[in-house]
Formats: sequence, structure tokens, C-alpha cells
Amino acid sequence: MNIFFESELSEFLNSLRGQTKATVHNELAEYLLNVNEEEYAQHLLSQFRVDPLRIHFEDMYVTSREENIPGERFSRFNFDRDLMRGKSYPKQVVRYHIPYEGTKELLYCVPNLACPQKQSR
Repeated sequence: MNIFFESELSEFLNSLRGQTKATVHNELAEYLLNVNEEEYAQHLLSQFRVDPLRIHFEDMYVTSREENIPGERFSRFNFDRDLMRGKSYPKQVVRYHIPYEGTKELLYCVPNLACPQKQSR
């Protein structure tokens, strides 16, 4: 996983918006006319809600282990040994464990760092 690097936030939110619209449009008209609006809105909210990420850095930890990695996964600029296709080489693998709360899909999204500018009156 490439944290905060795999897709655009706007793509995720637009997809979610489309899923929400499709859900409503696919309901039977009779159902929509008779359903309790507040309950239906709460149902949609529970299904499509995006909760902000809260990353718990204070509980973060790291584990490592040695693992055989196929030569094909090494950079071709790795000159410390002669790497051969089809052969594996022992390398240290480091994993970062970062506990969080919130909508998991946000971990894949590139953050929007552009801040709206204040307009002077």
C-alpha cells in the first residue's frame, strides 16, 4: 500500500457521490413515496458517510523480518550484487503499523493541499 498516494481524493468523493445517487435512483418510486424521510436519510448517511482520519502516531510501532525477494523486484540500478532473474535474495523487510480511526479509503487518497484563499471584502 502506498499511503496517501494511490488515487485522488476528488475521484473517491465523486465515486461515492455517484454511488449515493445511484442508490436513490434505483429505489422503487413507491418505496420513496412511503418511506420516512428522516430514517431514509440516516440509512444513506450510515452507508455512505466519510469519517475523517485520526491517526494515532503515539501507538505506532515497527516490525522487521528477513524475507527472500525476487531479483525482478530490485531496481536495475542496484549494483551491490549481480542480480539474476528468477533468483531470490534475502533482504530486510520493514513494516510500519500505524493505528487509525476513520474511513479506510482515505488512506489511499492524495490529500488536497490547496487551501481556498480568503476573499477580501
